[in-house]
Amino acid sequence: MENYTWSAAQSYCRTYHTDLTSIRSKEEKSIITLTLNGSGVQYVWIGLYRDPWAFWSDNTTSTLANWASSQPNNYNSQYCGALNLMSGKWADDHCSSSNYVFCFTAVTKQTVVKMKLQSEADMHSTEIQQQVSQQLSGLMLSEGLTDFRIRWRKVQSYRDDQSKKQDVDGDCKTEV
Repeated sequence: MENYTWSAAQSYCRTYHTDLTSIRSKEEKSIITLTLNGSGVQYVWIGLYRDPWAFWSDNTTSTLANWASSQPNNYNSQYCGALNLMSGKWADDHCSSSNYVFCFTAVTKQTVVKMKLQSEADMHSTEIQQQVSQQLSGLMLSEGLTDFRIRWRKVQSYRDDQSKKQDVDGDCKTEV
């Protein structure tokens, strides 16, 4: 419940949360208005800025536009977006103005996917691993996944495991 300039609000949110809020749906707008209902706050900074009002602070885009009538008017270099909690509409404002801030915290979910690859190629080869990693990365990015890590782990084959087991158990037979 403090007032900040837009850049100070963004810095605060990035330090203690994830970023200034992005409003990409009516549901997200409802969450903000319900959360701050009765607080007496009229305007809160949101992560929208003019460049050209297409990108949010977290670099996402949205087709949702919820501007108040005659907004954005870009009057006298108004480059930052604010949400009017009374109307639920957006307005542009001077970035140096002081408004309350509404941050969001991204909830991340970690999923581990294990793949077993078999090939006539040498899968321990650095070049082969790089090619496979590039293809997997391309597929992940095309599906909109950006925060991922690909690791290679050497796993012994079933045949290697069986021959070692036989050597350990003493069951290996030799024919003459």
